[in-house]
Amino acid sequence: MVGRPENLLTGVGFLFGGYHRSHGQFIDGSAAFEVHRPEHWIFEGTKLNRGDHFGGADTIVGYECDGCELMMKDGLPVPTHRDGTPSSFTVLGTCPARWAPGDSVWYDEFPKDRVGNAVMGVYTQGGTVFTAGTTDWAHGLRGNDPVVTRITKNIIDRLSK
Repeated sequence: MVGRPENLLTGVGFLFGGYHRSHGQFIDGSAAFEVHRPEHWIFEGTKLNRGDHFGGADTIVGYECDGCELMMKDGLPVPTHRDGTPSSFTVLGTCPARWAPGDSVWYDEFPKDRVGNAVMGVYTQGGTVFTAGTTDWAHGLRGNDPVVTRITKNIIDRLSK
Protein backbone atom coordinates (compact mmCIF):
# COMPACT_ATOMS: atom_id res chain seq x y z
CA MET A 1 0.00 0.00 0.00
CA VAL A 2 1.49 3.33 -1.02
CA GLY A 3 2.66 5.36 1.95
CA ARG A 4 1.47 2.75 4.44
CA PRO A 5 4.08 0.04 4.88
CA GLU A 6 3.13 -3.12 6.74
CA ASN A 7 5.58 -2.06 9.47
CA LEU A 8 2.97 0.47 10.63
CA LEU A 9 0.73 -2.43 11.69
CA THR A 10 3.05 -5.32 12.52
CA GLY A 11 6.30 -3.50 13.31
CA VAL A 12 8.11 -5.48 10.60
CA GLY A 13 7.89 -6.24 6.89
CA PHE A 14 9.47 -8.25 4.10
CA LEU A 15 11.54 -5.35 2.76
CA PHE A 16 14.12 -5.74 5.54
CA GLY A 17 13.55 -9.47 6.00
CA GLY A 18 13.78 -12.19 3.41
CA TYR A 19 14.27 -15.94 3.62
CA HIS A 20 16.11 -18.22 6.01
CA ARG A 21 16.57 -21.90 5.14
CA SER A 22 14.43 -21.35 2.07
CA HIS A 23 14.76 -20.11 -1.51
CA GLY A 24 18.48 -20.90 -1.39
CA GLN A 25 19.11 -18.41 1.42
CA PHE A 26 20.97 -19.38 4.61
CA ILE A 27 20.24 -23.04 3.87
CA ASP A 28 22.73 -24.06 6.56
CA GLY A 29 21.52 -21.31 8.93
CA SER A 30 20.71 -21.90 12.56
CA ALA A 31 16.94 -21.26 12.22
CA ALA A 32 17.20 -19.78 15.73
CA PHE A 33 16.75 -16.33 17.21
CA GLU A 34 19.58 -14.56 18.98
CA VAL A 35 18.35 -12.92 22.20
CA HIS A 36 19.07 -9.19 22.57
CA ARG A 37 17.06 -8.06 25.61
CA PRO A 38 16.61 -11.01 27.99
CA GLU A 39 15.27 -8.76 30.78
CA HIS A 40 12.09 -8.06 28.76
CA TRP A 41 8.85 -9.58 30.09
CA ILE A 42 8.57 -11.69 26.93
CA PHE A 43 11.55 -13.75 28.17
CA GLU A 44 10.41 -14.08 31.79
CA GLY A 45 11.09 -17.58 33.10
CA THR A 46 13.22 -18.64 30.13
CA LYS A 47 16.63 -18.22 31.81
CA LEU A 48 17.99 -16.84 28.52
CA ASN A 49 20.92 -14.43 28.44
CA ARG A 50 21.92 -11.83 25.91
CA GLY A 51 23.51 -13.59 22.94
CA ASP A 52 21.80 -16.93 23.59
CA HIS A 53 19.98 -18.64 20.72
CA PHE A 54 16.72 -20.55 20.85
CA GLY A 55 14.39 -22.43 18.53
CA GLY A 56 16.94 -23.86 16.12
CA ALA A 57 16.21 -27.50 16.93
CA ASP A 58 12.66 -26.97 15.65
CA THR A 59 13.58 -24.53 12.86
CA ILE A 60 11.43 -21.67 14.17
CA VAL A 61 13.07 -19.13 11.86
CA GLY A 62 12.37 -20.22 8.37
CA TYR A 63 10.75 -19.77 5.09
CA GLU A 64 9.63 -16.15 4.87
CA CYS A 65 10.91 -13.70 7.45
CA ASP A 66 9.94 -10.13 8.20
CA GLY A 67 12.22 -7.50 9.68
CA CYS A 68 12.80 -3.80 10.02
CA GLU A 69 15.65 -1.51 9.14
CA LEU A 70 18.13 -1.77 12.00
CA MET A 71 21.08 0.14 13.36
CA MET A 72 23.25 -0.60 16.35
CA LYS A 73 23.03 1.51 19.50
CA ASP A 74 25.02 0.65 22.62
CA GLY A 75 25.74 -2.78 21.14
CA LEU A 76 22.08 -3.64 20.53
CA PRO A 77 19.94 -3.55 17.38
CA VAL A 78 17.28 -0.84 17.30
CA PRO A 79 14.91 0.20 14.51
CA THR A 80 15.72 3.29 12.45
CA HIS A 81 11.95 3.93 12.07
CA ARG A 82 12.51 5.10 8.47
CA ASP A 83 10.51 2.10 7.24
CA GLY A 84 7.39 2.84 9.30
CA THR A 85 8.31 0.73 12.32
CA PRO A 86 6.55 2.31 15.34
CA SER A 87 8.66 4.44 17.68
CA SER A 88 7.95 2.15 20.65
CA PHE A 89 9.10 -1.03 18.85
CA THR A 90 11.62 -3.11 20.84
CA VAL A 91 13.85 -5.62 19.05
CA LEU A 92 13.99 -8.78 21.16
CA GLY A 93 15.65 -11.22 18.79
CA THR A 94 17.08 -11.47 15.28
CA CYS A 95 18.18 -14.07 12.76
CA PRO A 96 19.77 -13.30 9.37
CA ALA A 97 17.50 -13.34 6.32
CA ARG A 98 18.06 -12.44 2.70
CA TRP A 99 15.97 -12.05 -0.42
CA ALA A 100 16.12 -14.72 -3.07
CA PRO A 101 17.58 -13.86 -6.46
CA GLY A 102 14.94 -12.00 -8.43
CA ASP A 103 13.12 -10.54 -5.41
CA SER A 104 14.78 -7.19 -6.06
CA VAL A 105 12.79 -6.98 -9.29
CA TRP A 106 9.79 -6.20 -7.10
CA TYR A 107 11.66 -3.91 -4.72
CA ASP A 108 14.01 -2.07 -7.05
CA GLU A 109 15.00 0.60 -4.54
CA PHE A 110 16.98 -1.94 -2.51
CA PRO A 111 20.27 -3.62 -3.46
CA LYS A 112 20.21 -7.21 -4.66
CA ASP A 113 22.78 -8.39 -2.09
CA ARG A 114 21.20 -6.83 1.01
CA VAL A 115 21.08 -9.04 4.11
CA GLY A 116 18.27 -8.33 6.56
CA ASN A 117 16.85 -10.15 9.55
CA ALA A 118 13.88 -11.97 10.89
CA VAL A 119 13.05 -9.61 13.75
CA MET A 120 11.13 -10.73 16.82
CA GLY A 121 9.79 -7.74 18.69
CA VAL A 122 6.99 -5.94 20.44
CA TYR A 123 5.48 -2.48 20.55
CA THR A 124 2.68 -0.71 22.35
CA GLN A 125 0.64 1.99 20.67
CA GLY A 126 -2.89 1.94 21.98
CA GLY A 127 -2.56 -1.85 22.28
CA THR A 128 0.38 -4.22 22.37
CA VAL A 129 1.57 -6.03 19.24
CA PHE A 130 4.03 -8.94 19.31
CA THR A 131 5.63 -10.21 16.13
CA ALA A 132 7.72 -13.33 15.71
CA GLY A 133 8.98 -12.08 12.33
CA THR A 134 8.84 -15.63 10.94
CA THR A 135 6.20 -17.90 9.47
CA ASP A 136 7.58 -20.89 11.37
CA TRP A 137 7.16 -19.96 15.06
CA ALA A 138 4.60 -22.77 15.35
CA HIS A 139 7.35 -25.33 14.67
CA GLY A 140 8.65 -24.63 18.17
CA LEU A 141 5.21 -25.19 19.66
CA ARG A 142 4.80 -28.43 17.74
CA GLY A 143 8.22 -29.57 18.95
CA ASN A 144 7.49 -28.55 22.56
CA ASP A 145 10.50 -26.22 22.65
CA PRO A 146 10.40 -25.00 26.28
CA VAL A 147 11.53 -21.45 25.38
CA VAL A 148 9.05 -21.01 22.53
CA THR A 149 6.30 -22.43 24.72
CA ARG A 150 7.18 -20.12 27.63
CA ILE A 151 7.40 -17.01 25.44
CA THR A 152 4.03 -17.87 23.88
CA LYS A 153 2.54 -18.35 27.36
CA ASN A 154 4.01 -15.04 28.53
CA ILE A 155 2.42 -13.26 25.58
CA ILE A 156 -0.99 -14.87 26.02
CA ASP A 157 -0.95 -14.25 29.79
CA ARG A 158 0.07 -10.58 29.41
CA LEU A 159 -2.22 -9.72 26.52
CA SER A 160 -5.29 -11.52 27.85
CA LYS A 161 -5.48 -9.34 30.99
